Amino acid sequence: MAVERTEIIDLLKSIYPFRRLTDSELEQVVNSVTAVEYRSGQTINEQGEEAYTLYIVMEGKVHLSRGSDEEEEEIATLDIGDQFGFEALTAGSRRHFAASALEQCVLLEFDGAEIAQLTQTVPNLRIGLNMLRDSYNLSSRVNLNWRSPGESIYFIARRSILFLVLRFLTPILILSLTLPLLIWLLSILASGTTLLIILLGLDILIMGGLLVWHYIDWSNDYSIITNQRVLYQERVILIYESRQEAPLDAILSNQIITGLWGRWLGFGDVAVRTYSFSLALPDLDHPREVVALLEDQLARVKIQASQTEREQKRKVLEQRREAARKPSSHHLRPRPQSAPAQIKSGTIPNWLSYFLRMHIEKDGVLIYRTHWFILLRKIIIPTVSLLLLIIFLILRLANVLAFIALGPMLALLLFLIFVVGLWWVYQYVDWANDMYIIAEDQIIDIYKKPLSTEQRRTAQIKNILSVEFERIGFIGLIFNFGTVYIRVGEEEFTFDNVFNPSLVQREIFQRLAEKTRKERQSGRMTQWQDIADFFVLNEGITEDQIIQTESEEDDDELYVEDLELFNEDDQDDQE
Repeated sequence: MAVERTEIIDLLKSIYPFRRLTDSELEQVVNSVTAVEYRSGQTINEQGEEAYTLYIVMEGKVHLSRGSDEEEEEIATLDIGDQFGFEALTAGSRRHFAASALEQCVLLEFDGAEIAQLTQTVPNLRIGLNMLRDSYNLSSRVNLNWRSPGESIYFIARRSILFLVLRFLTPILILSLTLPLLIWLLSILASGTTLLIILLGLDILIMGGLLVWHYIDWSNDYSIITNQRVLYQERVILIYESRQEAPLDAILSNQIITGLWGRWLGFGDVAVRTYSFSLALPDLDHPREVVALLEDQLARVKIQASQTEREQKRKVLEQRREAARKPSSHHLRPRPQSAPAQIKSGTIPNWLSYFLRMHIEKDGVLIYRTHWFILLRKIIIPTVSLLLLIIFLILRLANVLAFIALGPMLALLLFLIFVVGLWWVYQYVDWANDMYIIAEDQIIDIYKKPLSTEQRRTAQIKNILSVEFERIGFIGLIFNFGTVYIRVGEEEFTFDNVFNPSLVQREIFQRLAEKTRKERQSGRMTQWQDIADFFVLNEGITEDQIIQTESEEDDDELYVEDLELFNEDDQDDQE
């Protein structure tokens, strides 16, 4: 298909990382590109085939998927300016996903070998494409089951590898000191070798387990940018999982935070600020590149939102005109479309995964429990008593405490195991039944005693006046738990002894901001419907004039509201 060279250059100037290139560098890139047209439904590439080509969508939409036809998994729906096929930047790689045209489309195709060679002479292009390639490859290996249908991952990364190395240093240092010492003692001592062998095994097991734990903990935390939101996902296996996110259209500003070591070694935090809270993507390599990619997506979202709103306004105008043409004494507004039915997953959760979880997310609802230390405090005394009795029994069997009768001790042990077991079950159920829930439009405080009463308090998120938290005592600071205080009118809700109370506060603020944003958008469209009715009665005003005027008024109103919220938030931070 014949595509003007200037059209290709204009597209490249609007997308990361090509928009950072000079005119001469862009000319080099355009010399390596070919525009290819695909009809609707046509296969672009198959999953598993060898990758030779990098693609950019110039017109139309592309569908990415993986798996067989019977169990196809939708990965993303790509629009104009989106890129895919980064496997081609690594020689010998195979396609992670299958790609097909959702509608008639035009793709810009780069030969992988040529673009890889070009990156050697254009440093800005090399860093950006390598970052996008690494994100593309990582997204193919990570299960992100929270994604919306068609949501595209533009960036995903873990903390800088330097932080994993720093975590490894302590156990490696301990192991390097204790292992030679124990081996040396085994070689020179004639007796007591059994104890040394046990210590050697424990040393390797504990330090090796700590290394594995550090790797798993590091590998489970992700900073992500999609075509809809920015988010940070953090997870501690079987204990804790959180996801902090901000919609792209709610972001007011972003900044890079680096220390001295970060400036030297090329890592830092990327912080984004919304109407009511800040979100940090911590310790990322090449933070300036991440911000450049984020700004590119923010610009695209702003353009898409403006186009969508204009189309909605035109649709409302057309509905009003149709209603005005029909002979009727009453002109009623069209009934709003009902929300699509949501189908909940029927998967039975693994009991172990919820055993001591203090933060659970299910169908967009956040559930918090009190910290596990509170459960431990309730069961510690009977548990220690049971352990002491078991130790006494072992000593009795070894004839160290031969004066104690064995029969009564066994009977006492069995009785204590039964009683303590019941106590454990009761305390666990009591701990697990107390939940603090943050839903889309309300907060819920559930207090329930096993085989007894249940208290449930609810409040609308839009009525929240303030949210504060405090960590009390040395233990609360060490284990990072505390109480969150939520003021709703004259009432006060408390989320007692929850893990990471600052995150709970942020989640509530995030839901409040999202609720406010949606109500503001709904209010603007309601106002536009009134204006559309007026427009139908005043045919002298053109459609484009009234849409443009209303759009400018909306932008001014949003700017003032955002500025006020931003200033209020600054004042709160200073206080």
